[in-house]
Amino acid sequence: MAALTKLGRVLCALSVKNNIYSYNIARHVHYRDWQPGPCPQTEEERIKAAKKYNLVPEDYRIPKDKDNVYGDYPDLPFIGQALKDPYYPWDSPEYRRNFNETVNMDFDICDDRKLDPGKRTRFSILYMFSTTFCVFGSIYLLYLLGMKYPSVIPVTEKQIPKPGVTHYTFEPLE
Repeated sequence: MAALTKLGRVLCALSVKNNIYSYNIARHVHYRDWQPGPCPQTEEERIKAAKKYNLVPEDYRIPKDKDNVYGDYPDLPFIGQALKDPYYPWDSPEYRRNFNETVNMDFDICDDRKLDPGKRTRFSILYMFSTTFCVFGSIYLLYLLGMKYPSVIPVTEKQIPKPGVTHYTFEPLE
């Protein structure tokens, strides 16, 4: 036990001296206090905002929201992971994106396991709805049929002993 404690102290000392610990903290930090700047009004502000988000000024589009919640964050196309090339050497292959790549504001819902707007489905929407309707409709029809022709397990009347009544005897019949 003492050896494990010493080993833990040595590893902590080494990681702090070699900045491994601080590197990992800086690498996985989430900037909670990040706020977008005001919406750009002039062409110069627009170019500055495009540079801020690592975009070419031609690709930077001002958000079209009337309440403008996102400030100067660019209005990027909603492209899902399924539409991106799986064989490209991505920096983060599980999300199919590169380091410092500016993403859509709704990137968190555009996941491989979630909504993907450009993903092609195997069957059409009409086929899926009609199949669902047929399955649940046939179950409902079987339920109605069962209500019309109920199946009852035949059971005799319960035999409760009463005083003065003989239910069985051990004497032979005459």
